[in-house]
Amino acid sequence: MVVKYAVFKLLDDAQSRGEALPSLRVLRARVGSGSLTTISQAVKEWRLAKLVEHGQMPEAFSAEQESMISRAVWQTVMPMLVKRISEIQDQANHRIDVERAETEQLMVVAQETLAEAERKVSREALWREQIDRLKERNTQLETMLSRAERELGRAQNEILTVREEGKQEQQKLLAQISQTQELTERLIATLGDRVGCSTSTQPKVSSAPRD
Repeated sequence: MVVKYAVFKLLDDAQSRGEALPSLRVLRARVGSGSLTTISQAVKEWRLAKLVEHGQMPEAFSAEQESMISRAVWQTVMPMLVKRISEIQDQANHRIDVERAETEQLMVVAQETLAEAERKVSREALWREQIDRLKERNTQLETMLSRAERELGRAQNEILTVREEGKQEQQKLLAQISQTQELTERLIATLGDRVGCSTSTQPKVSSAPRD
């Protein structure tokens, strides 16, 4: 803060005397402390304050501007979010269809096995073997159905994850807005340089003694 206010004072003094604004290295040498990055940030804040002071830059976004930014963010995020949810739902539906087809095939095999066992009722040993196979297949069916339920649960979790990713995308967009503001500040800095140049061309007050 001490460095910042020292830089502000040097810049104010230079502007009041109609002189060109000192360079970052000159400011650092006169302040006697602080990095070039700190000096540069202080110069940016001084220029921004001057633009606000002269009505060339608003102090903050209005409620209408904030609403427009929010709508722009959601208009960008929502299509991506909907697309991602649709993709996950399609994948889940495909998995369920595959499991259902396999289940139906197993049911057909089970029915055929049972019919064959009924036709061979006179052969008790074979009949019992077929029954055991049916039980095993039924167990497989139950396992596959259970797996399908777990897959559906995972799909639901993925949907929740996508929603969270949507929030993260919104934060990224807000970060991009912040970068845009930083670019604006750079533009302001460029305009500030021009303002500094224009003030340096003003006639200097002569300090020679009067007769």
